[in-house]
Amino acid sequence: MNDGAEGATSLRDGLLAEHAEIERLLDDVMRAIEERSGASLAWRAFSSALLAQIDAEERHLVAALSNEGSARLLRYEHCYLRGRLRELGCAVDEEQLEAPLLLKNFRDVLRAHARNDDRLLYGWAETHLNAERRDAVLDVLTERRRVMAKR
Repeated sequence: MNDGAEGATSLRDGLLAEHAEIERLLDDVMRAIEERSGASLAWRAFSSALLAQIDAEERHLVAALSNEGSARLLRYEHCYLRGRLRELGCAVDEEQLEAPLLLKNFRDVLRAHARNDDRLLYGWAETHLNAERRDAVLDVLTERRRVMAKR
């Protein structure tokens, strides 16, 4: 049983901390592009972390969400994020000059999505998931954050 994700005091705190870590990985990509060194590797770390977070949210939280409208909105946002990841990955790999600006815009989109996650999903999950399911989500979250910390 887990009572926190890497120092998080709640499921919500752990999930928000994961969003912050994913944003840090995106900053690493932008820095690598600026320095012209290791952008593809940094991109893979970022995109892998974001996809893992999206997939886990859908599997463990969105699927259980009782508000169908909120679930539909979050699934739509996740679909949009996956599509942008594919497009931006090509721009990073091809070292397109506009990639840094596109990534800054994507960071703004990720921040807006994190606010929606918090508003529509995290508070709900904190109060409505039973302890066993909440602990299972925290265990998955802790493992994902452990993997991110190694990057």
